[in-house]
This record gives sequence, C-alpha cells and structure tokens, in this order.
Amino acid sequence: MDKFILKLCTSMLALFILIAIPTYANSNDLKNEYSEQIIVQPYFTNISIFQNLFDISSDGKVSVTVYLTAQNVDSVKVDANLQQFKNGFWTTIKSWSNTSVGTNAGLSGTYYVAKGYNYRLVSNGTVFKSNSIIETTTFTSTSKSY
Repeated sequence: MDKFILKLCTSMLALFILIAIPTYANSNDLKNEYSEQIIVQPYFTNISIFQNLFDISSDGKVSVTVYLTAQNVDSVKVDANLQQFKNGFWTTIKSWSNTSVGTNAGLSGTYYVAKGYNYRLVSNGTVFKSNSIIETTTFTSTSKSY
C-alpha cells in the first residue's frame, strides 16, 4: 500500500509541475518553407493576425504576401516594402499597398531582383475606426541573399 501511495504522490507531483510550467507563443515555431511568420502580440486590442511571407526563388523572383485581420474596425491597410542592402544602407526598391473597407486586407506581389545583394521585407499594418488610426504594427523579415 505504501508503494501505491508513493507512486500516486509522485505522479501527482509530476502532473502538477507539467501544468504549472508556462508556455509562450514563439513565432519561429510557425515558419514554413516560405519564411512565413505570424506575429502574436497580446497587447493588441484590435489586430488579430498579421501574417507575412517573403521568399526569393533560385532565379531571383521575390514573392511577397502580407495579410492583416482585425476586429471592431472600419478599414484596414497593409503595405509591403522590398528592401535591398547596398553600400551599407537598406533602400526600398519596390512597394505594394492595399486598403480595404472592413476587417481584413491583404496583398501579394512579385519582383525580380539583382544577384549579389541581401534583401528583406518590411511591412506595416494599420487599422482605422471613424477615419482615425487606432493601431499599427510593423514586421521586418530576416535578410535573404541572392
């Protein structure tokens, strides 16, 4: 009987420890082969999802997708800036933008880049209510060489 109680107490203690350990959302766990990242930021009131995809194919074709969804807003705007690192500076070489009435907006674009440089995506999301900005967010991807 003592062994049973000891095993029961040990099992309950192990279960308690597992339940008590906090877990945190990690956007790195949500990457796929296109460097997709979902930004999870609990301090937002209205923005629910801000999703960004950035990829460069073997022939230099950049693919960009940005999507934002929100709640309790009138309109949503997303923009994406493809940047090239040249002469020690990041310079925007191509931009896309979309504004939608409602709670979500997205954009997709492609662009061919020159070989021998690093590139990154910088995107912004903005949500509006009664024609006023109520929240914004920004995403900067890791740089990719081509």
